[in-house]
Amino acid sequence: MGVDLDETDVVHLRLLKVGLARPGDADPVAAVRRLGAVQSQDYEPAIWSLGQRVPGLRAADAERCFDDGGLVRTHVLRPTWHFAAPEDIRWLLALTAPRVHQLNAYYYRRGGLDSATLAAVRTVLERTLGDGEPRTRKQVFAALAAAGAPAEGLAGHYALIHAELEGVVCSGPRIGRQQSYQLLEARVPPAPAAEAALAADPDAARAELVQRFFASHGPATALDLRFWASLTVADVRRGLEAVGDRLASAVVGGRTFWFEPPADHYRAPSPTVHLLQAYDEYVVGHADSKDLILPAQGEEPDYDLWGRRRRFNGVVVLDGRVAGDWRRKIVRDRVLIEVQALRPFDGAAADALHAAADEHGRFLGDLAAEVTVAPI
Repeated sequence: MGVDLDETDVVHLRLLKVGLARPGDADPVAAVRRLGAVQSQDYEPAIWSLGQRVPGLRAADAERCFDDGGLVRTHVLRPTWHFAAPEDIRWLLALTAPRVHQLNAYYYRRGGLDSATLAAVRTVLERTLGDGEPRTRKQVFAALAAAGAPAEGLAGHYALIHAELEGVVCSGPRIGRQQSYQLLEARVPPAPAAEAALAADPDAARAELVQRFFASHGPATALDLRFWASLTVADVRRGLEAVGDRLASAVVGGRTFWFEPPADHYRAPSPTVHLLQAYDEYVVGHADSKDLILPAQGEEPDYDLWGRRRRFNGVVVLDGRVAGDWRRKIVRDRVLIEVQALRPFDGAAADALHAAADEHGRFLGDLAAEVTVAPI
């Protein structure tokens, strides 16, 4: 079904579909399932991404959900951590892990991680974590070192990634503020029948992932999905052939965008500001069409969405477009939010920025938010 959209329509519909314009997910698990997975290499910022999609969610509640096993955190989709729902993790791994292994192959070779070495690592991990209890990263590396297995540097890091992609281990609950590891089988119960069937049926799994991605990240291009899930062009094409009748499409600027038709075309009132973590799905879910969320031409045409991190590791989005960077510092009962702005924030835009900061303060436990703004 073809639809007429322009670039502004794409931006606003994407804000709605990705869960920012009108948050409505019931809980963190519902948000993650709807999105397919949520990038989470930076744990606390990733928790904030969930908070922006679940009305009233507080950081402590989201962290408790993860620690209690409501979410799985592991390497899947791409060579980085993601949150996934427990019922989805096995079919997501079955579908995407082979491609992620291919992307990691150079680093496996550099680390000397041949099949015998990786088998030895797996044996140590299964023995160390076999009682079902989580162990800190330090404890896991100590066990690997004691057995003469890779336990530091590039080799140790990628040995654990390989074990995650193979479904041997995943992140366990935090121990204090430390990351832990746990056997996947100990942390994640068997999947319901429908999801278990997906793990054994790559065609069905591919169709499910394609449907979820375009329903939650659309309007997006086939190349956006290819990068997001490490799929091949052929994989994406086959997935679209399977679910295309459930999706709408629009050609904008010579590119075809796919999406699930919305029940309505709600747009957040202008101006609206979102303080996004650097790896929010609104940012990382659109590698091919990221130009649509960059500042309007003339504001900052050379702005680099991926490479400008420096000390500021958040993205300020105004009415769907990047308007600057931000970082935070928590001081007792306050959160100090420092913004580097691409454009002036005055009048209604300043009010919208302060409203976004106040929401972040509430998420952190009803902290007062103080905002300072300076030009980039």
